Amino acid sequence: MKLKKKVILISFVLIVLLTSVIVYATTSSAPTEKTKVVTSEMKNISLDILKTLNSTNSILSTNVVYDDIREKDLYRVCTEKYMIDLDASNNLVGIYCTNTSPVSTTTVATEEQARTMIENKYKELNLPSDYELSYLARFDDEIWQANFEKNYNGVYNKYESVKVFFIPENNEIVALTVFNEGHDDSPVSVSKEDAISSAAKNLGIDTSEIVSASLSMEKANNFYDKSNEDKSIHTSWVIQTSDNSIVYIDASDNNVIGGDCVNE
Repeated sequence: MKLKKKVILISFVLIVLLTSVIVYATTSSAPTEKTKVVTSEMKNISLDILKTLNSTNSILSTNVVYDDIREKDLYRVCTEKYMIDLDASNNLVGIYCTNTSPVSTTTVATEEQARTMIENKYKELNLPSDYELSYLARFDDEIWQANFEKNYNGVYNKYESVKVFFIPENNEIVALTVFNEGHDDSPVSVSKEDAISSAAKNLGIDTSEIVSASLSMEKANNFYDKSNEDKSIHTSWVIQTSDNSIVYIDASDNNVIGGDCVNE
């Protein structure tokens, strides 16, 4: 796959992830009350990250951008190869490669080799030690995808996660985004059967029209109730129907907190 098409495809996937909330953060300029700059400490941290990425490129530019979805400023350091985003507390938010290197080896990495590479790189970048590797698979003929997420009694939280695309043969990060939006500590007190019954009742359908139900952490929304202003994260039963409607049922009180619709 040509580089331009890869960059477009990776960008699209990251946007989708964020809009469904496992996503790539888009940024835009926004007015601020006072001038904000990338500090010397941020530059030094970025240089350490670049060293971990085996990049010797010097810093070409720095700027502050406003992330509309996170609703906060990001501090960006750019080189010829990478764009690195930090938050105001100097925490890594994202790494994005603008120019991947050609794969020089003819030996294709195995899943075990890909796992070893990304787990080592994850540790080297000092990313959250309490996140587990929850997903690893090929994205295309060269790029792999890995998700690291925090585990709450068997329920992975995509709102506390690191999503990364990488090329194991090159030991190269293509795109990496860190999410830390919170979690829900409420106990799961609603059974799968009760959640299905609640979803069917609220949708006015028969339970036979429900094709799947699984536990997940989801952000409440107004998909079914336009007056709902709750945007907090809930441990939820995610119920999907045969017509691809999705309902989020709070796993602690059996209430509908939102939903979605899968377009195929």
